[in-house]
Amino acid sequence: MQVQIKVATILSLIHNFHEGLKKSINVVNNEKKSNAKRQAELIQLIDLLKALWKAEEGSLYQVLLKKEHSQTATYDAIEDHAIAFILIEDLEALDYKNRWNTQTASKARVLAELVMHHISENENEFFKEARSVLSHPELVSLAEKFLSEYETELTDE
Repeated sequence: MQVQIKVATILSLIHNFHEGLKKSINVVNNEKKSNAKRQAELIQLIDLLKALWKAEEGSLYQVLLKKEHSQTATYDAIEDHAIAFILIEDLEALDYKNRWNTQTASKARVLAELVMHHISENENEFFKEARSVLSHPELVSLAEKFLSEYETELTDE
């Protein structure tokens, strides 16, 4: 009897992180939840985003930028990250970890919309692009680099 083991690729790992992001976004955007719960979820969301996106940029994006066919999509993804980081800086200036008010909630909603748009583009377009220019072994190897980068980002915060 032969056992098949499915090896994680960087795309499957990122997809799993996306599922976690979506759950956090649903809580942040749910006005029926208490402000304290929404604030706590926003803190987790931002921590995850920072580590996830730095790991993506340090692994998958670096490889895709070297492939002419995928450069435009990769730069688009990097720009999404840059805009999100500006919003995160704005939230930090509002002291989002200690204060929740209408302005914080509004910026959190805009950040959530941007992240959901980015996830949709990744899942529906960017991943197809990556699969077309990278082999399965490359995607598996990048998963290891991604996890290493992610762990580094988590410990640096």
